[in-house]
Amino acid sequence: MITLDQYFGIYAKHPDAGPGMYAAAEKMLETVNALLAHAENEGVVLETNPATNSQVSGETNGGFRPQDCPVGAPKSSHKQARAVDVY
Repeated sequence: MITLDQYFGIYAKHPDAGPGMYAAAEKMLETVNALLAHAENEGVVLETNPATNSQVSGETNGGFRPQDCPVGAPKSSHKQARAVDVY
């Protein structure tokens, strides 16, 4: 399961990661974590990404991305705390 700390990662204290973003991420992660739990119950083996020490994919940008992050479009779901790349 993916926690808020894992989702925000290195951007946890970034000015773009305000209360509204945390609320959006919490809602999104509820759904993602329910899907991950269902997958696990169906026999899918969930692996941990060694780069993030979680189920968030990538090196640093698989979860939340602030507006000044060069990865992704300005209005991407990651930059609105509504998407995560699962490892």
